Amino acid sequence: MSNKVLLFGSVLTILAFLLGVFLGMLDFWGFMSGEHTLNLAYLALALITWHLLGLTIFLLDLAGSHNQSVYLVSATVFGMVFYVFNHNPLSAALITLCFFVFQLYTQQQLFARFKLFVNFSTREVVFPVIRRSFLFLMVMLLLVGFFQGQGISQKGNLVTPALVRTVTGPAQLLLKRQFPPEIRDSLGARFVSELGANQAPQIAHAINQRLLIYLPFLPFVFGLLVLAFVSPLITLSEWLLLPVIRLVIRDLIQLKVITITHETVERETLKL
Repeated sequence: MSNKVLLFGSVLTILAFLLGVFLGMLDFWGFMSGEHTLNLAYLALALITWHLLGLTIFLLDLAGSHNQSVYLVSATVFGMVFYVFNHNPLSAALITLCFFVFQLYTQQQLFARFKLFVNFSTREVVFPVIRRSFLFLMVMLLLVGFFQGQGISQKGNLVTPALVRTVTGPAQLLLKRQFPPEIRDSLGARFVSELGANQAPQIAHAINQRLLIYLPFLPFVFGLLVLAFVSPLITLSEWLLLPVIRLVIRDLIQLKVITITHETVERETLKL
């Protein structure tokens, strides 16, 4: 194993470790219920890490074409870290497998696109592969949402008191801003406030009892909701971060970390 493969393989493993932390810490239901506010930060860091993984695999592919053992090590590290934070063995196994296939797919697609073009272009060679690789991340996030939904359905606490308070909060704010005190009293603003503060556990319990018949479908519905929420963010991250990757590759070429060479290629042609 060359020094460059060892270097970029180490970087890949570190990024896999970080991705395992960020995805393992994601709690989509906690974010929706207002219990955990750091989930957007974890998701943003996961998207940044995913772009860096694509760049690192590109550099690793330039350093050596047979890196399956490196991908296996990084996938193992990712899976172990993800399981530490997620605590679901089946979820960790499926998402780790998806991560390993993502690495193999990215390398093979980069190699295939290299052969399609006479002159190298980051936009034509690297960008399309990174964009397509986000399909694997979407599948991984779908699995995260599915298994989190499954855990919620097994506990039977679909609606939490915190979620009730979150839902009633805007109503309280609207009544306070739009109406004077005497009108708020006549509209039941005090009652709304009591619902959000004191009766939230009872309301949550009553709603959960009514939703019991729908709980078997919750993992699928919740997984799809997570996918619908994440898809626009992935598009936004591509728009923001792919140009950064292009600049990094350009700088590496200018610094001669990446060298461009010209090769003579024999091409088979047909003539009559």
